[in-house]
Amino acid sequence: MSTNNTATIILAAGLGTRMRSKRAKVLHEVGGEPMIVRVLRKTTDPIGARSEKSPVVVVVGYQAREVESVVRTGFPDSQIRFALQTEQRGTGDALRTALQSLPTDFDRGAMVLYGDVPMVSGSTLRDFSRAIDRSAASGFGFISVKLADGAGFGRVIRDNFGLVEAIVEARDASPAELAIPEINTGVYYFPRVSNLRKLLAELKPNNAQ
Repeated sequence: MSTNNTATIILAAGLGTRMRSKRAKVLHEVGGEPMIVRVLRKTTDPIGARSEKSPVVVVVGYQAREVESVVRTGFPDSQIRFALQTEQRGTGDALRTALQSLPTDFDRGAMVLYGDVPMVSGSTLRDFSRAIDRSAASGFGFISVKLADGAGFGRVIRDNFGLVEAIVEARDASPAELAIPEINTGVYYFPRVSNLRKLLAELKPNNAQ
């Protein structure tokens, strides 16, 4: 994924709350390897992380040393960058932290992934980013899916024309919104990092979490 002049940002700072574990969630294993390693192996080209054109940034926080050690062990020859989110204050704050590790003049695309979502393929991400790049009206894009049970995921709210109006976290959603089957996977693509910086400047912590 990182071979197309695109930055890849992996969010891996969270706790293991949903796992009911004291271990950082990205360190739990799937198929015999930590999820963070599988995400990097399947969705990025760590060799490409040597290039300023295609940097890979892993945002760490909870058990940062352990997560960083696992990544370095899994990809000893890469130049993956690590950004420390000292407080886990949500996705927006994690992205602000990640952008500090990118060159100030970097203004190509940025793919945002979670370190505990190990089954997304590189081909899916390539198709996704190309579709957004082809759409001149898109400030950014995200991948959504429809589930029979959306559980604790954010719901995608659309208007009468099918356009996205909002993503509402489950804790903030009304009963009617919780009945919506379309959820946000948390996979984002921003064609230009400069636009992402502008959007982050407008963010406010206005939710229950």
